[in-house]
Amino acid sequence: MQITLHSLCIGIILALCPFQTNAQLLNDPASLKNIQSSLDKIYNYEFDEAAQIIEQVEKKYPGHPVSYILDSFILYWKYLPIKDNPAKSKEYIGKLDQCLEAINKRYGKNSLDPEAVFYTMVARGYMAMMYNYRGEMMAAAGEGKKGL
Repeated sequence: MQITLHSLCIGIILALCPFQTNAQLLNDPASLKNIQSSLDKIYNYEFDEAAQIIEQVEKKYPGHPVSYILDSFILYWKYLPIKDNPAKSKEYIGKLDQCLEAINKRYGKNSLDPEAVFYTMVARGYMAMMYNYRGEMMAAAGEGKKGL
């Protein structure tokens, strides 16, 4: 289920490519290939290799929300089940918070830019998932609402 969800997210990113004229990352096939490669490395538990690829994307697009999303994926998969590791759960939520900050910085608060909306929904959705796993239903519902 999780692999399907992550693949769906990347599929949406790739599907948005032709429609985004102002989103440099989405118009950069080499970087999109690097993102896909980093996800493949994460799913194969090759976390150091994934981190190196993510660093390449971060160097080319400093402060882009995708770097924080990918970093959070590494944490999630490296420390499965992450909900049982309070320190890493906090770090995971922190990466997703950094993603939200990067979105606000890059696109502005409450931006309706499709890329901003997408990254916001991803970050909020993964936060909601973590809160749900920890039994924090009100926090999960709150994140779900914010994501919408």
